[in-house]
Amino acid sequence: MSTLSERLRELRGTTPQSQFSAELGMKQQQYARYEKGTTVPGADILANICKIHAVSADWLLGLNDNLGERMSRPTTKSINLDELRATASQLAEESTALAGTIKKLKKML
Repeated sequence: MSTLSERLRELRGTTPQSQFSAELGMKQQQYARYEKGTTVPGADILANICKIHAVSADWLLGLNDNLGERMSRPTTKSINLDELRATASQLAEESTALAGTIKKLKKML
């Protein structure tokens, strides 16, 4: 058994394969082949696994044995409501001005 398949099993833990594979956007049968070591996932799938589960590719591939703390997961940018309100207000003003310009142009035609 390969290091990759062992690491995948370790990463999955007690999560059912069906749930784990669904999180990765693949069928359970496909994931099971990776975990058994009968198939090796491509680079895009490996990158997706690393990103979703916040682990390094080096650890997953067995190039580094130190899992340490998992990498921080990407977070969505927080929205500043005051900035959002200001932008919405500015867009409303510009929209009103544009509507006035359009009316003037229509009269000219």
